Amino acid sequence: MSEMKLCPFCGGIPEIDGRSEDVRVRCETGCKAIGRSFYFDSDDDDAIAKAESDAIEAWNRRVPSAEVSRLTAERDALRAALLAARECADEAYDHWDADREVKAGKMLMAIAGHIPGYDVRTDAIDAALKDAP
Repeated sequence: MSEMKLCPFCGGIPEIDGRSEDVRVRCETGCKAIGRSFYFDSDDDDAIAKAESDAIEAWNRRVPSAEVSRLTAERDALRAALLAARECADEAYDHWDADREVKAGKMLMAIAGHIPGYDVRTDAIDAALKDAP
């Protein structure tokens, strides 16, 4: 059996989770992430060993580093934008500055536009901000 990599989400220690008809890898010490299930014939030891090997191989597979780099950069940019919007909103709240409040709202709407499933056309805040300076 090949060695399992640590959990890609929390760094926890994974274990084989075998049941009567399938096996998968599960993070037992951290976030409880679960890998893909591989089914087998419960009477066949070779099939069980193959399913365990396939489960470990799937668990150890990682996203290519170029994709991780792209996603990390995207996450960092969104985080920076969110922090800037929060700072602007805090200043507007502390000093009641309508222009800053509108600016903060517009910044938050721009960030929300990057969230999968978000539809700016159904957002009442966006509609109210369209006419703002």
